[in-house]
Amino acid sequence: MPWAAQRPCAVVGCSGLTRRGEARCPEHAHLAPKKKPRPAEYHTALWRRVSQAHRARHPVCEFCGVAPAEEVDHILSTSKGGAMFDEANLRSLCKRCHARKTNAEDGAGWRND
Repeated sequence: MPWAAQRPCAVVGCSGLTRRGEARCPEHAHLAPKKKPRPAEYHTALWRRVSQAHRARHPVCEFCGVAPAEEVDHILSTSKGGAMFDEANLRSLCKRCHARKTNAEDGAGWRND
């Protein structure tokens, strides 16, 4: 495995160096945002077929209307009671719009209109 140079820690003011593939030094590693595990339904052949078919019917991002749709979003998240496979609860989004929508939901509110 090739040697990789260590980089400075991403925490402002820290003089520590990172481990391979990390953004923060070992002292600040606990500050890294934790990824939420995806429900098992996202790892099924049924979800792959449903999301692929939805993107085929809606190939352009339904928010920005410009970028190609790369992901399928649940209008009402499944964790809040939204139906996993219901076409009425799905929309095609580009990665940028999907990330913005998800970040807004996790932080401040997001309007679904």
